[in-house]
Amino acid sequence: MPNEQLKVIAIMTRKGGAGKTALARALMSAIIADGKRCIAIDADPQQALFRWWESVTTENPEVASTAPSLRVMGIDSPSELETIIDEAYENDTADFVIIDTMGAGGQWADELAVHSDHIVLPMMLSDTDMRIATDTYNWYQGLYERAEDPSALPKLTVVLSRVDKNPSNAMRAMAREANAKFPVIEELFMDRKQHADVDREGLFHQISKWRTEDPNPLMRTHARLYDEALDEAREILSLVLEAE
Repeated sequence: MPNEQLKVIAIMTRKGGAGKTALARALMSAIIADGKRCIAIDADPQQALFRWWESVTTENPEVASTAPSLRVMGIDSPSELETIIDEAYENDTADFVIIDTMGAGGQWADELAVHSDHIVLPMMLSDTDMRIATDTYNWYQGLYERAEDPSALPKLTVVLSRVDKNPSNAMRAMAREANAKFPVIEELFMDRKQHADVDREGLFHQISKWRTEDPNPLMRTHARLYDEALDEAREILSLVLEAE
């Protein structure tokens, strides 16, 4: 039976280093930790997300065995997206599809939008990121002129990304400007050291469990840091889904 509740979330930015893949992994962590099924599609030619999954599951097979409801795959062509999403919908094999996209606009971005329910735009607090985010937002606004049915377009939300816990006055001013220009969600995607551990070890909830079970009491105290990062990802996901 088709899964009418399937949600497709595309993470899009035309600038590298804005936290696109890190945000994808955080959302995947939130989905899997809450007992949902997720297909993660790496549509970026660099295949950072797919290569990460291959690496961590090869180094530690427990990463995959404790996340049986997660599938991570890379694709070579945008045309593959429709087949994967249609199969997930028709066969009810996922609750979420997360797409880590290529950093480009044009026809590829238009095709991606057709298959998505939500577009998430991560933006760092810098002048360059503001310009790139503006370009992407203008592309999104242009969809309404090109689309046959604008009401069917995905909702776009901006996530302030890699935010320092002690932002400068310039960063605070940039955040105010972003909130005035874009549909920015309230939850910040913070710049956390735990993201480097995800890159080496696995998902937030898995690392938290392993730290909790570590015989070293100092390591056990670190588990809460991964729980905090997981809660942040849960809130970001919730706010993105509320943008209906």
